[in-house]
Amino acid sequence: MSPRWIKSSVSGLLIPAPPDEKLEQRKNILSLDNLNESLGAVRALVSKYRIPNFAASDLGQLVVDVEKVANKISSTVQCFLHINDFMDCLSFARISNTVTILDGHPQAAVFLKKLTDGPIRMRKRRASCAKDTLWELEMLKKLQDCNIPSRLQEPPDIVWTLNGQSSGIACKKLYSTKHVQYVLSKGVSQIKQSGGYGIVAFNLDELMPNGAFRAPRDRFRMLAVKQLTDQFILRHASRFSKYAREGRLFGIVVSTTSISFINQPAGYLPSSMENQWTIWIPADLPNEQSERINLFRQYIERKR
Repeated sequence: MSPRWIKSSVSGLLIPAPPDEKLEQRKNILSLDNLNESLGAVRALVSKYRIPNFAASDLGQLVVDVEKVANKISSTVQCFLHINDFMDCLSFARISNTVTILDGHPQAAVFLKKLTDGPIRMRKRRASCAKDTLWELEMLKKLQDCNIPSRLQEPPDIVWTLNGQSSGIACKKLYSTKHVQYVLSKGVSQIKQSGGYGIVAFNLDELMPNGAFRAPRDRFRMLAVKQLTDQFILRHASRFSKYAREGRLFGIVVSTTSISFINQPAGYLPSSMENQWTIWIPADLPNEQSERINLFRQYIERKR
């Protein structure tokens, strides 16, 4: 099949479009009942593992702020909330849906402590250990939800196993379009240290516009996410391909999250959070690597 040609946004030259596959596009709609249940679960988890200085952290304050919002909604017939309230509730829902995988984990206290290191809310656009750690946990939960045996392990960050063979995933959260090459190189190095080739998983949330899209402009939100992802892959495709040719990389995962306002029935917050996952697979991979990444993709697609 002839390649699809596109114009590079960097050089202006026509180049082959990189092959990619959508992994998932999932919308998260939050109800007041779910919010209260999640608050109790996170409180219980923090208490169980006795996380020091939790109350003083951004995560600890987020729990308090979300509890105030939940109480305000349940006690008021007509409740007026600021956009930050919606964003905080969705940030918390995202966190609570993820951290449950730590319950019973031998290093649960270590990872929960990392989640208190710096800002963790989506609307706070600053780099932090908390956000980096959350991205690793989100990636792990994605694999486990897709029935891919996986575990947290450094290096790289995550190791997954299918058909008796293990591969690594280095999780990288980007806070700027600068130094992507350095971040990629570091991820590939982490994979190499784990003894093989694997995947670098990028999270681009911090590169999205800070705020929420309104429902009538929902298509603009979808286009913004797609454009951000496509431009990122195209801009760095040559570098991805270089590592693939060297046998050090057989795929790139790109994840982006956006928030929008939507009409909802009583008992639901009038906002939603949508995650889009995309996988980039290099052309002309050796048979062994091609079979491995396609098996990975098949497991992901089964969960759709």
